Amino acid sequence: MNGDNHYLKRELYQRIQNDSTIFEFLQEGSLDGIWYWDIEKAENEWLSPRFWQIFGYDPEEKKHLASEWQDIINQEDLKVALSNFSKHCDDPNHPYDQVVRYRHKDGSTVWIRCRGIAIRDDNGKPIRMLGAHIDITPLKKLENQNQQLEKRVKERTKALEEKTITLKGLLEQMALEKQQMKDDITSNIETLVMPSIEKLRLKGGSKKQIDMHRRTIENLTSSFGRKIANNRNKLSPREIEVCNMVKNGLTNKEIANLLNIAIYTIEAHRRMIRKKLGLVNKDINLNTHLNSL
Repeated sequence: MNGDNHYLKRELYQRIQNDSTIFEFLQEGSLDGIWYWDIEKAENEWLSPRFWQIFGYDPEEKKHLASEWQDIINQEDLKVALSNFSKHCDDPNHPYDQVVRYRHKDGSTVWIRCRGIAIRDDNGKPIRMLGAHIDITPLKKLENQNQQLEKRVKERTKALEEKTITLKGLLEQMALEKQQMKDDITSNIETLVMPSIEKLRLKGGSKKQIDMHRRTIENLTSSFGRKIANNRNKLSPREIEVCNMVKNGLTNKEIANLLNIAIYTIEAHRRMIRKKLGLVNKDINLNTHLNSL
């Protein structure tokens, strides 16, 4: 719907011309400063009270001169504003619209969106410039906070990734060292211990005892000893020794002879072992259970 000729629009424009309070309401309620510049007399510029209040100054102490504000605007931003002004004067379609920084009276930075339009004579020559300020400092502060947050997130993410890579490398190194240690033990057993066991067999040692010793040595690189030793009910050294013999298939009599103790003592050890391993009143063979560890 085209409202260019609406009677309320014409009425509002007429009231603005006849009643200055309406203009004051519009500029105070929606803008953070208005300026009106005489391009032909470049030093003359009317600046609304709100223009100065945003920067912490008393409007009564300021003159309506262009030089009054040029000392508090960021000089790099001033160059951008003057460049846009020149382009806008040459081409009305080029917008005079930029964000500039001003120095507040307390030393802080005030971010302003500055927009304007050139008023031209009948020949199209710019003779006046009307501009408006909008304070976007809160938005800029929020934008800066978001950027800082994003930066911290990126830094922490990178640090976590680096720690993950380091931990992964450490775990891989530990796994390699563990395997190397296991390989060394296995090699030493095969090279140094097993030949001695074989010599014992050739000299007439008990085959069952020799086989038990061989399996015990082979178990040095298995998890059986660790699992038994780490049992939450803590088997005693003697009970661990009995467990190893039971695991290798020795009977109570054979274990008693090897340890030079009574058979009933071995039976008592076996009962205590079953209790500590949670096998009481369970139809589970102790030898089978130990070999499953």
